[in-house]
Amino acid sequence: MLRGPFWRSCRVWWRFRGLLWQVALGSVVSAASFGAGIGMLLPVLRSLSEPEKRLSDYLVDEADRLVSPGDGAEPGSFWGMDAETAAGWMRAAAEALPGDAYAQFLLALGVILLLTLVGSAGRFVQSAGAESMTIYATRVWRQRLYRRVIAMPMAGLSGHGESDAISRTITDVNTMTQGYRVLLGKTVERVLRGVFAFGVALLFSWQLTLIALAAAPIIGVIVRKLGKRVRRSTKRELKFSGRLLREMTGSVSNLAVVKVHNAEGTDRRVFANLQRRILRERLTVRRVKALAGPLMDTLSLAVVIVVAAVAAWFIFRSADVDSAVFIAVLVALGAAGESLRPLATLNNELQASRAAAERVFELMDKQVEPVSAEDRRALPAAPMCEKGIALEGVTHRYAGAERDALSGVSLEIAAGATVAVVGSNGSGKTTLVSHIPRLLEPTAGRVLIDGVDIAGVDLRSLRSRVALVSQKTAIFALSVADNIALGRPWVARERVVAAAEAARADGFIDELPEGYNTMLGEGGAGLSGGQAQRIAIARAVLRDAPILILDEATSQVDAESEAKIQAAIEGVTADRTTVVIAHRLSTVMHADRIVVMSDGRVADVGTHGELLERCEVYRNLTQSQLSNAD
Repeated sequence: MLRGPFWRSCRVWWRFRGLLWQVALGSVVSAASFGAGIGMLLPVLRSLSEPEKRLSDYLVDEADRLVSPGDGAEPGSFWGMDAETAAGWMRAAAEALPGDAYAQFLLALGVILLLTLVGSAGRFVQSAGAESMTIYATRVWRQRLYRRVIAMPMAGLSGHGESDAISRTITDVNTMTQGYRVLLGKTVERVLRGVFAFGVALLFSWQLTLIALAAAPIIGVIVRKLGKRVRRSTKRELKFSGRLLREMTGSVSNLAVVKVHNAEGTDRRVFANLQRRILRERLTVRRVKALAGPLMDTLSLAVVIVVAAVAAWFIFRSADVDSAVFIAVLVALGAAGESLRPLATLNNELQASRAAAERVFELMDKQVEPVSAEDRRALPAAPMCEKGIALEGVTHRYAGAERDALSGVSLEIAAGATVAVVGSNGSGKTTLVSHIPRLLEPTAGRVLIDGVDIAGVDLRSLRSRVALVSQKTAIFALSVADNIALGRPWVARERVVAAAEAARADGFIDELPEGYNTMLGEGGAGLSGGQAQRIAIARAVLRDAPILILDEATSQVDAESEAKIQAAIEGVTADRTTVVIAHRLSTVMHADRIVVMSDGRVADVGTHGELLERCEVYRNLTQSQLSNAD
């Protein structure tokens, strides 16, 4: 039975049934024409060995043999027909042939040429269909994997790494579908050719053909051993390729830091080491593939030599043996061996595809967030945060971590209040606020909005209640207007402009070459940090959500812009429940309440003055981290 991730991936073929039937039809036509051409070899050889005897005479003799086999034997059958019917067809064919022996010989050659042309047409149909299926299937799998990646929970994606997910979507899918091209483009047609050629050999002499088949188990063991080695090396190569992409992405995206810290040499050494590992695995695969061809050639030649020796023994020892039959058998077996010889190489290609498929399905089988239409129909919409947010005993531990990032956090946030979350690095600030839009799921405990556990509400509706401005500004390779209207492409331009004005971003946007239609570079290339941050704030303004999460939205703006943006934020936070991860004392001073985080726990909650009096952790923060930021 065909099992495993690669064969599981082949289910996608059914989406392209028309092309699949095209491949099957082309393969059968090509292989049948090939086998029929081999079968025509016997009458050609007989015409050359006995020029005085016509092909029609052989047909009549064969018809007589079927009806009267001699030695008291019962009449046989031919291709499922009874002896009399088959003999009648043979005599009719003999009468239809030209009378001249040479003319009959030329006719046989013409039939071989015609079969070759038909077979070539079949191969074209099969090859074109296989290539088209591979191209379409590659597109389908990349779309599926991309949808899976963006639908995965944040914790699941961080377990693989962004670069590894990209590598699997691009490189691994390409390697996996290369197996489709091999399987549909070569394997099926080659196997059918071999089967038809073996069938012709069996028809000529089943005894000699069985001698040749005795080598099949040996060939099968060798092919299996080589294929396993290819699969292991290919899987390691793909793994290192993912790490190489991650290293290069990190270096290029942080090139300024690399240069200032003179870390080019370190990055070059890491890159070179990964390249060496990839090269080692690729060379292993190439050696195995290079070994497969000579081994198969040697075994095929050995089989033909053994069969030839047996055939020669019969020819030399028995004057009644038809030498043309034995020559035809050898040619048929040689043709079958030539058709099946590339299967060792093809098996190696399939093993490489199997390794890639394993990595693809590792990602495909990951749990995704419940955002499908079926999930949404089964869940109620999220509340509008009219009463507030509550965390009850929320604990969270990241996969592979030895300790909890959050440990039994309980907290209440009143509706319409602005709450600042402060703490040292690693204290759990980002982990805490990430539970509100369910970017992370609690290991224990629950999060409630208006008294409703958000674990049981429609996730899309929940996130529509939340606007987020992160410290790491997200700018996409879209126009300015599309970046502001991210996820809301139907919004009128007037509302986009109004949001930009509220974020104090309209001034620099109007100065861009095409205004709101200006295409932005990857990561906001061409914009200053403050400009990019104001576009992100405009995005949050346009969303008009009842809950606003700010990861210090003014952290990347200059002093002149900060006052304007702070005023804009105050306008945005009015009548909204706002949670701010604070890095500046000025932000903390504007908050209604301050939550102090320490080692994954809530150390204290209060106003600025209250915490200065009673919370040592907060006093230390204001004297070091928060005051230094200002």
